[in-house]
Amino acid sequence: ALNGIQSAYWISTGLYPQEMIVQLGSLGALSTVRLACTRVRRVRVEGCQEEKPLTFKLLGETELQDADQSLQSWEQKVEPQAPIQYLRLVILSGWDDFCTVHSIQADGQVVERRVEVDVSMERGTRRRSTGPRSDFKDANAGTNLALKVQVPKQGEAMRNRDKCEPDAPKLSSVKTWSD
Repeated sequence: ALNGIQSAYWISTGLYPQEMIVQLGSLGALSTVRLACTRVRRVRVEGCQEEKPLTFKLLGETELQDADQSLQSWEQKVEPQAPIQYLRLVILSGWDDFCTVHSIQADGQVVERRVEVDVSMERGTRRRSTGPRSDFKDANAGTNLALKVQVPKQGEAMRNRDKCEPDAPKLSSVKTWSD
């Protein structure tokens, strides 16, 4: 379910490929990725291990059978690898002009998070990022959990547009032909 609501879904804009990047709630060693969708033909799932979603590695790709207007399901087992921070879902083609994604589920184990520590220097203090530390444990580390995806509500994004999208045109700067 998207946003924890069973009736919520994402719909494409009508052209392919379509791409969706999802930040996982916790860094996770994935074992399975599941997808529920409609009218999707070819789909690929990729994972990113970095702090920013820049470099992705293929986790799985398939062609789904046409189920007309019924829900399609796909499950991809993931080979053991470094923990994943982001998933990228790429819908390469569809059985129709539009397709929908009803849920993305990533199963695996939550792992330790990277920790920022203060490092004293002769001329002051700076912050640096380190790898997982043995003296820091995530409360959920080592437990089997479904990593959940959180998609912000549409109205929330519009209210925070000035904060979230610094390059977006502001209403006051939009000019009409009559101006």
